[in-house]
Amino acid sequence: MLFMKSLRWLIGSVEFTAEGGFPERFISLMGSCRIPAQSLHPTSLGLRATVRPGLYHKLRPIAKKSGMRMRICGRRGLPFLVYRYNRRTGLLVGVILLSIMLMVMQ
Repeated sequence: MLFMKSLRWLIGSVEFTAEGGFPERFISLMGSCRIPAQSLHPTSLGLRATVRPGLYHKLRPIAKKSGMRMRICGRRGLPFLVYRYNRRTGLLVGVILLSIMLMVMQ
């Protein structure tokens, strides 16, 4: 279980909600296009699921065919963390220097 959680964090995941339309058709079209969804839960207005970041854009035409509106609820994982701190190289240099100093002081 810990291995799967760490692997999902390294790859990243996008949590979304799909509302309106026909949720059954949406799920069957996802299956026919071989798009795996983790933690697929029904809600009062539609459904909530988690997919890999690259697969979220492939879901847009499927949602349009089934008449559903998709919204992102959350982005988790290393790719989104790296993107957030992409331009802050000083932070990375500081962490590296801190770890080098800790190793030398031991």
